[in-house]
Amino acid sequence: MANLSNSLAKLPRIYASDHFQYAVSAKELYQFLLPLPPSPTLKQAPMPYGRWIDHRVMYYGFEAGYDFVLLEEKASLKESRHSPDFSLSLNMAKELARLERTAQGREARYHFINFEQELTKQDLRKTYGEKLDKKVKQLNQLVLPEKHPIH
Repeated sequence: MANLSNSLAKLPRIYASDHFQYAVSAKELYQFLLPLPPSPTLKQAPMPYGRWIDHRVMYYGFEAGYDFVLLEEKASLKESRHSPDFSLSLNMAKELARLERTAQGREARYHFINFEQELTKQDLRKTYGEKLDKKVKQLNQLVLPEKHPIH
């Protein structure tokens, strides 16, 4: 897909997660969706990361443990002086990207959708390959009757 934004920010990295199969860093997503410095078309500076993530979680009803988990285990929202990073499920990341209603949001959302489509293709190829291997093994295990020499 062509780059829809003129942003220098990189698309958020998708990584394997202990909690979700695949996840995205909330801070990386924020940095891509709301790059600094803001574009000249914006009338005001983007909302700071901590307020942005808190607002999205509370307003849209995302659930801790289901949609996101705290990446820094020892930090809590109230104890930390900085805003902690969260590991977002791909579904939450897609939803946050869609909610921005910007070119960057569309680009991030398509990035996540394309990733999931590639996974599906790989799973289908793997499943087909496994079924084919199983069928070949079954065929190889067939006991063919021995030909008896004609006397």
